Order: sequence, then C-alpha cells, then structure tokens
Amino acid sequence: MRSLRNALANLRGTTDGLEKSRRLLEARVTERTAQLRRRSEQSQAIAEFARSLAALQDLGQLLDSAVTLIAERLRYYDVAIFLLDDSEEWVILKAASSAGGKRIVERGYRLRVGSPESIGQAAATARPQVAVNEGDAARNFQLPELPAAQSELALPLLSAGKLLGVLDIRCDQSVRFAREDIQILDILAGSLAAMIANTRLLQETQQALGRLEHYQEEEVVQGWYRALARRNRWLGYSYDRIAVRPELPDTALMPVDLQNLTGLQVLESEGQYLLLAPLRVQQRTLGALSFKAARPWTEEEQHLVESVVAQLGLALENARLLEDTRLSAQQEKARSEIVGRLRSSMQVDTVLRSATEELGRALGVERVRIQLLPPGRPADSEESPASPASLEESG
Repeated sequence: MRSLRNALANLRGTTDGLEKSRRLLEARVTERTAQLRRRSEQSQAIAEFARSLAALQDLGQLLDSAVTLIAERLRYYDVAIFLLDDSEEWVILKAASSAGGKRIVERGYRLRVGSPESIGQAAATARPQVAVNEGDAARNFQLPELPAAQSELALPLLSAGKLLGVLDIRCDQSVRFAREDIQILDILAGSLAAMIANTRLLQETQQALGRLEHYQEEEVVQGWYRALARRNRWLGYSYDRIAVRPELPDTALMPVDLQNLTGLQVLESEGQYLLLAPLRVQQRTLGALSFKAARPWTEEEQHLVESVVAQLGLALENARLLEDTRLSAQQEKARSEIVGRLRSSMQVDTVLRSATEELGRALGVERVRIQLLPPGRPADSEESPASPASLEESG
C-alpha cells in the first residue's frame, strides 16, 4: 500500500508538472501568436502607408495623414512628427494624431536638437530612442496634453543620410518597445522621410516653375511695350466687308476692361450683338478682337473665334520675337561698324569726332557731346588754363 501511495504521489507530481508546463507553453504560444499578429499588422500598415500617402503632394496633408494612419492601424496613444527648422537647431512639432497632441501643435511646441528628451536625442544622434515614464526619463512625459503616455519611441527621419525630423510614438502602456518593433517602425520612418523629401522637392520645383512662368509673362509684357514704343503708336485694324483699315484711337475703345477679359464675352444692345475675344500671350491679355453682328452668335462661331484667336496670339508672339532678333542683329552690326571705324583711326581727335558722328547717326538723336577731362579734375575746374577736349555733333 505504501508503495502504491508513493506511486500515486509521484504521478500527481508529474501530472502537476506537466500541467504547469502545458500552461507555460500555452502562454508562450499565445504571446508568440500575439507578436506574430502584431508583426503582421505592422507589415500591413507599412504597405498601406506607402499606398495611401504616395499620391499626396501637399506637405501638411502628408504629415496629418501619416500620423493618423499610423495611430489608427497600430493603435498607438499618440503619433507626432517633428521637422527640423532652417537653422537645424530646433525640431518643431508639425502634426499629431491625438486631440491633446493637436493642441500642442497649436502652441508651436519645439525642442532643441540634443536636448535631454528622447526627441532631442534622436535628432542629435540619428538613432532611435526609447523611454518609459519612470525615473529620470519621467521628464519626457510631463506634457499635460498627453497625461496617459507611459512609453515613448523617437525615430529619426533620415533621407539620403540627412536629418529631416523625428517621428515620435507614444503608448499608454508601461512597456518597452521590443527590438523587432523598433526595426519595423524604423523602416516605416525611412519611408515617411523619403515621402517628405519628395514632397518638398516637388513643392520647390513647382515654386521655381511658378517664378519662371511669372518671369516669362513679365518678359512678354515688356517685350510688347518695347515693340509698341518703337512704333510710337498703338496697333489696331478694322474690317467692314470692304477693306482693312488702321483703327483710330477714338474708335478702338472696348466696352469692357481688357485686363479682366479672360474669355469670350457676348454683349447685346439694341438688337446688336458684340462678341469680344481676348488676345492673350503667356496668360497676359495684350488686346482684344470685337465682332459686331445684328444676330446672336452661334456656339460654332464662338468656338471658331476662340480657336483662331488662340493661334493668333502665338503668331503675334513669334513675329515679335523675330522682330526683336532682327533688331538685335542690326544693333550688333551697327556697333561692330562703329567700333571698326574707331579702331581704324590713329589720332585722338579723329576718334572723338568719329564717335560723336557715328553714335548720333545710329541713335537718331539731335545732339551728341563728348568730353575728355584730365584724370581727377572736375568738369568745372578753372585751375588749369588748358581747356578739356570737347566735341559736339548736331543732327
């Protein structure tokens, strides 16, 4: 009997040990399953992250969408993005997912690069920083807008080795981020940094194109000012089914402000229908065409006018550019001829006389005057009895 009781006791001990091992194994399996599920969610979030944000071209919209997507898919308490300022001394909070974080954004929160906080250290070292709400690290969790934050992961946003900012992730559970979590989230931070860099590059390119287009528009306007100034008059013509005649100033007035005329416009008065079409070059209105008839204008006629006027603008601009090119060539030829004649002269007086005569003819002015003064001597000086060399050429 005693040996039987001992055997039963040993059996119970073995059974208890097996049960304990089973429970421990189940706990490990459950934990491992949760970890695998977490890794799967993180991987899916990274893939969705890239798909959802790739098409965004506005930096502010990109940042707001990024923090919201990360927080919702990975169930974090708060996700925030800090960007490095132009001085590269501060990182400024630009976007946050939680209501409290958004309030922090509104008050212009920033941290110095290299400050004791995890964010400052991540920016200074370009390495992930982890902190929990205990001991010396508790200073990282003193933001009243985020009272439930218990752990933090700050990831540097690096693009081509250059720091752009910091991705800050906070949890409401007092657990450290696992090494695998940090690795996966660091990949996500790299993807986000690349998107930020590309968006900035796109915006800079668009701004540069905008400045170039504005410069081109201004150059076109100035070119037409010069073209009209050379003629010393404005240009206009009219056709009355008989002949084309130069338009007189008192008959060229339009019933609308030309600068506000950006498309076809039809005006009706006392049975007469006036069709106005802006003459535009480089998005600038340089003039207009008006068509008058005693009947309404059909859509086909308006489309025809619109198409022809668009081509007319291009033709006029091409003609002006060709005219400018020819004028520049003529001026260069005149300059070369004048310089050639001056260089062929061997005496000072001859050079001065030739210069006044040739420049006067080339410029078409009434009078040209040239003087030579001794170096350092003012023009009205009377100290020297010698008069300065002075020549005039009258037109």
